[in-house]
Amino acid sequence: MKKQLFPAFILCCVMILSCNNKSDDTGDLNKAAFIAKADSLISITFDTLKSSLIRAIGENNYEGAIAFCNVAASPLTNTYISDEMTIKRTSDKYRNPSNAPDSTEQRIMATFLQLKSTQQVIKPVFEEDQLGKYHYFKPIILQAMCVNCHGSKTNQIQPAVWQSIQRNYPGDLAFDYKEGDLRGMWHVIFSKK
Repeated sequence: MKKQLFPAFILCCVMILSCNNKSDDTGDLNKAAFIAKADSLISITFDTLKSSLIRAIGENNYEGAIAFCNVAASPLTNTYISDEMTIKRTSDKYRNPSNAPDSTEQRIMATFLQLKSTQQVIKPVFEEDQLGKYHYFKPIILQAMCVNCHGSKTNQIQPAVWQSIQRNYPGDLAFDYKEGDLRGMWHVIFSKK
C-alpha cells in the first residue's frame, strides 16, 4: 500500500510545482509588460518636458525657463497618466516641494546614491507593494544642458538665473550638480485592475 501511495505523492508534487511555475511565468509576463509600459511613459514624458523646456529657453532664456518650469513642469509630467498609471519625478535635492520623496522613494534614492558613489551601474528597480500596486523607479542622470539651472551657484548658474530660481523656488535644494550626477528618479505606479 505504501509503495502505491509514493508514486501518487510524487505525481501530486510535480503537478503542484508545475502549476506554481505557470503562475510565476504569468507574474513575470505582467512585470515585463509593466516595465515596458513604464519605460514608454517615462520616455514620452521626458521628451515632452525636454522639448517644452528647450522652447521656453529659446523664447525667454534660462531665467524665463525657471518661471516656465514652476508653472508647467508638473502638468506636463502628468500629460500621459491614466487611471492605471501615474508618474512622478523626485530627488533627494528637489526644487519643487511637491516633488519631495515619500519614504519608499527616499529608500530607493538612497540605494541609487550609494551605487553612484561606488561607481556601480544604477539599474531601475521594480517592486510590488502590499496593495498589489507595481512601482518602477528609474534614475535621472544630469545632462550637460541642465547645469545651467542645476550646476554650481558660483560658476555655472548665471546671477539672473539664480535670482529667478530664488524667486520661484525659495526653498530650492537642486543645485551644485555636475553633468553625469544622479539628479533624481522617475517613479511610475501601476494599479492592477
